[in-house]
Amino acid sequence: MPDPSYLAVHPDGRTLYAVDEREDGAVTAVRLADRKVLGARSTGGAAPCHLSVHPGGRWLLSADYQSGSVAVHPVDGSGALGERTALVTHSTPAPGPGQQGPHAHQFITAPDGGHVLAVDLGTDTVYSYRLDQDRGTLTEVSRARTRPGAGPRHLTFHPGGRHAYLANEVDDTVAVCGYDPATGRLTIGDPQPTGSSGAPTTRRSSW
Repeated sequence: MPDPSYLAVHPDGRTLYAVDEREDGAVTAVRLADRKVLGARSTGGAAPCHLSVHPGGRWLLSADYQSGSVAVHPVDGSGALGERTALVTHSTPAPGPGQQGPHAHQFITAPDGGHVLAVDLGTDTVYSYRLDQDRGTLTEVSRARTRPGAGPRHLTFHPGGRHAYLANEVDDTVAVCGYDPATGRLTIGDPQPTGSSGAPTTRRSSW
């Protein structure tokens, strides 16, 4: 497959998914038993850098760094991918300091299963969407802003489901976040320095 970078495995352990990190971005499915490529589907954006499988196993979520977009693809019973059911490009708010546009860096499912969150380094924003688990469509429900220039990159949830931790790449900080499962709303706390002695990076971030 062309230029694979980030990988994820289906919850049933039978299929591997990879982003094709190219200008014409795509996601590829591979059956693990015999390493047969089950096909690729366009993400509708450029330079996808992250993907994840919804815990229910029916939907694949992907994030396009260069175009600042996120996409949803259906997963059939064989693990193969269907045509894209959703594509959202982050057009607002305006890019943060030092950024030329949106840069979606991660797209994950919240512990409640009904909401999916996209972390965008370019707009200093975490977008919360409600995922229609029958149709694979997205409805934005809230946005959480970091301080300008923070460059949020990666979010991970606490096992309790009420808190999450956000890594801000550009200003080298981590923030504790509150999360409301009923609404999908994320509340970002004060950034804390990581203690790293290295200078913050402004390069294109590869996983």
